[in-house]
Amino acid sequence: MIKKRMHKRSQFYLLTAILLSVVVFLLADLPQRTEAGSKEPLYLYQNFISEAPRVINNAIYNSRNMTSDFDDFASKFIYHAGTKNINLSLFYAVIYKDQMVMSNRMGDGVNVTTSSGEIVLNQSQSVSMARKDNLNVEIGGISYPFAADQNVTSFKLIFRTEDLNSNKEVYIYG
Repeated sequence: MIKKRMHKRSQFYLLTAILLSVVVFLLADLPQRTEAGSKEPLYLYQNFISEAPRVINNAIYNSRNMTSDFDDFASKFIYHAGTKNINLSLFYAVIYKDQMVMSNRMGDGVNVTTSSGEIVLNQSQSVSMARKDNLNVEIGGISYPFAADQNVTSFKLIFRTEDLNSNKEVYIYG
């Protein structure tokens, strides 16, 4: 009878020691490990900049509304990124002949400074205007200067991604 009590008591102490060890381990401040980031945002960016000129050229060739075609392409691309658990936001400017179309899909306000003044684009706002050869786009206090070549159709892009772990990446094109 005494051996049974001693045996149960030792099991209780052993179990208590294990539980305390687990609690201490879980509460301890363990160093954070950084892991290599996903390459998915870079692949998305590369895919976007390879497909965007095709969308523009297709709209020009078929005499379609380039603004709506490119805006539709951007919307579908943002949705596609969302299916990969990546929050994609972007700002783009498409420059064609004597016009320029800018669209803000950043989720923040965007300040655009041109030779004729400053324009503020709110989220999901687009503007069409006469062509400007230099523009400075400011998002969150960071400036992104862009220059356009004469008589060349081009697009300018600020491409920002954020994954579920709040890892952010920004890519610039143009």
